[in-house]
Amino acid sequence: MSFVMRLLYIFAIGLQLWTRAVVGDDPLTIQELFNVDLTSNDNGGCRGHEARLDSFLFEAVALADAGVNLLQDAVTPADNPQAAPASRLLESYFRGSMRGDQAGRRLRRLIRNNYVAVALFLTENLYNGPGGKPNLFCSDEWSYYVTWDEPARDNRGQIYTNENKELVRNKNAPGLNLAWNSPTAIDLLWSTVHNAYIVQRNENGEDERRICSVSGGTMGNVQFWGIQPSLELPRVLTLCSRLWGKPDARLGSVAPVVATQDEIVRRKAYADATGDYVDLDRLQAIHNIMPPSATFFHELMHLVLGKEPSYPENGEVYLVDDIMEMVGTESARNPESYSKAAVAYWYTTNKEGAPEYWGGYATQG
Repeated sequence: MSFVMRLLYIFAIGLQLWTRAVVGDDPLTIQELFNVDLTSNDNGGCRGHEARLDSFLFEAVALADAGVNLLQDAVTPADNPQAAPASRLLESYFRGSMRGDQAGRRLRRLIRNNYVAVALFLTENLYNGPGGKPNLFCSDEWSYYVTWDEPARDNRGQIYTNENKELVRNKNAPGLNLAWNSPTAIDLLWSTVHNAYIVQRNENGEDERRICSVSGGTMGNVQFWGIQPSLELPRVLTLCSRLWGKPDARLGSVAPVVATQDEIVRRKAYADATGDYVDLDRLQAIHNIMPPSATFFHELMHLVLGKEPSYPENGEVYLVDDIMEMVGTESARNPESYSKAAVAYWYTTNKEGAPEYWGGYATQG
């Protein structure tokens, strides 16, 4: 499906819920939404993770609802007590979205429709990805790294020969030779589940080449909790092993600890002037309240929207300070912007005192 057609699809489903509340809808079961193995941990299976996956589904619906409410409240009359907090947060995480011109309205509509698309997938299984029902894996062990000199495999997983009965190497295999001749470093992985190759850029020369081991840009080499590989088979959502080692913290389980705006500004100025971030780090930042389900929500954005609409031109951004520096149209393609905005607004609308995180730290007003 082309980028334009995908936008039209998302716009169409967004119209279905423009006046209809998403809040209160329950998600479908994990097995209704995904091809997932709950009986084993082999090949990325999810045995033992059923309860957490179930909670992820319910919390992902709550986050999608929070995102939809954020967009609705931001444009309500000023006498609505939620109007000011919503507009502050929306403009901070999606710069330009509160403009009153056509560009601002278009951006708000796109952001809202993306939240709606995730909600409709979870509650109605409305999904338009290639290959039908997507796969869900709880580790990256459904694939492994292969070298370009290894014998190529066919779509049955069998090594094959050419017309001269000679083994065909991956670098010479039809369809793979173009990637082999690419001027940038390319890694090759084999999916044991799909009997298919995954071509993955290795821009920083990582030695450990797996779906869950990628470069984190300025953060150095890190293992992300969820990576969405680009397969033109049924799409794949991988929740990496590191996620399961984190505490089973639920959405809202971290109590808000607010600071005044004056205090935040003072600590930021001191940190910038001295390089000493100890006092600043004592403030509650948005990343301190992000539950593991927010990682699942992030990956759902990739899954439901597809690669181009969910990948900024210069790569994904994860830190809130970097998100707030993005152009709004690029932040609207950045899944972490949606995750952080949704968690922030969920806190504002569900926690006593209505804490806000529009500046990246817990505050009020």
